[in-house]
Order: sequence, then structure tokens, then C-alpha cells
Amino acid sequence: MIFMFDRHFTVAEANALIPSVKEVFRHIHALADPAEAAESAQNLAKSKTNGNGNGNGKHGPGNGTQALTHYATVGPDERLESIKKLIDGLQDAGIVIQDVTRGLIDFPALRDGREVFLCYQLSDGDTITHFHELDAGFAGRRPL
Repeated sequence: MIFMFDRHFTVAEANALIPSVKEVFRHIHALADPAEAAESAQNLAKSKTNGNGNGNGKHGPGNGTQALTHYATVGPDERLESIKKLIDGLQDAGIVIQDVTRGLIDFPALRDGREVFLCYQLSDGDTITHFHELDAGFAGRRPL
């Protein structure tokens, strides 16, 4: 049988990628909006500390905070190049990006011997709960 996609994900494989996908989109969105990048860095720093910015050394701000802070200071060309690299990384992994703003992506999968998309958007939470036919789009989503 000839398929449209070279790589197919199981639900478990796709779910295992969700945390890193969410992180990539956090960086993409921060790059797209430098003012939000600074705010996200502050929020991330507070979440890794006791809420007032004073960490105990164990849960203090890490590289994620530094990257978000950096995004607020770089020029538009560098931000665009960084966004392109992040998107390319997702696509190179076999993920189909449908809407960068919503964080809407599809994972090619096989279901009952046919190709479908495991459908995910950032607002879905931490797991994939829907799929749709290749030509159905988001409106054709159905529960797994």
C-alpha cells in the first residue's frame, strides 16, 4: 500500500512528544512577540522559584528563562530565522504544522489500515484525544 507520509506515529509516540512540542511553541510565540517573551521569562522564573523570584538554588530559573529573555533583545531578522529553525525541526520530525498561532499540528498515523492525522492543538492539554481524515481538517475531528 502506498502512503502519503513516510513516518506514522502511534498515539503513545505522539503523546510522548507533546511536552517538547509545547516547549517549541512557547519559544516560537515568544520570538513572534518580544514583549510577551520578557513577560513569559518573568513568569517562568517565578514558577521555578517560590513565587517571588527567590529560588532555593534547586528550582531556580534555567536556560528556558534565559532564552525567553534573550528573545526580547534580538532583532526581527534573527527572530524570524529562529522561528524558521524551530518550525523546520518539528517538520523534520514528521509533524505537520497547520496553524502556528494556535499551535495546531497533526501527526500522521495509521488507523484501521488507512492514513489519518492525530490532531493536537495547544489548548488540548497534555494528550492527543482526537484524529481526523487527511482531507477533513480540524472541523472533522473525532475522538480517538
